[in-house]
Amino acid sequence: MIRVGTCAFQDHDSFYPRTIPQKEQLRYYAKYFSVVEIDSTFYGLLREGTWERWLGLVPSNFMFHVKAHGAMTLHIRGLGKEERHDIARSFWTDSFRPTSVGSWAACYCNFRRGSTCRRSMSSRLNELSPCAKRAER
Repeated sequence: MIRVGTCAFQDHDSFYPRTIPQKEQLRYYAKYFSVVEIDSTFYGLLREGTWERWLGLVPSNFMFHVKAHGAMTLHIRGLGKEERHDIARSFWTDSFRPTSVGSWAACYCNFRRGSTCRRSMSSRLNELSPCAKRAER
């Protein structure tokens, strides 16, 4: 099945009727699309309760394409290994703790421009991702 959606459902004001409150935009969006890319996760960790709220607005077959945090893809420079691990741990456990992984279409990991795709990047993602480790089994 091919799914069609957009990046950042909240960034498309002309799509929504003026009568739709911002907190209901995802519900309206899900009437027309079956997947969305969540790119806000690249810039910061989600607040507690965000996933529960979003999952309550969409049908059970709706999929989220989640962008990995910038610290995990080397976009944020100057961080030590332990700092990256702390952010990755928070990304996977705090941000997505209540979420069924079945509602994810993917976790998109775009590396910094100029990076060459290497096995070491795959190793780094596996190191930072408990989901990637489960998928290998």
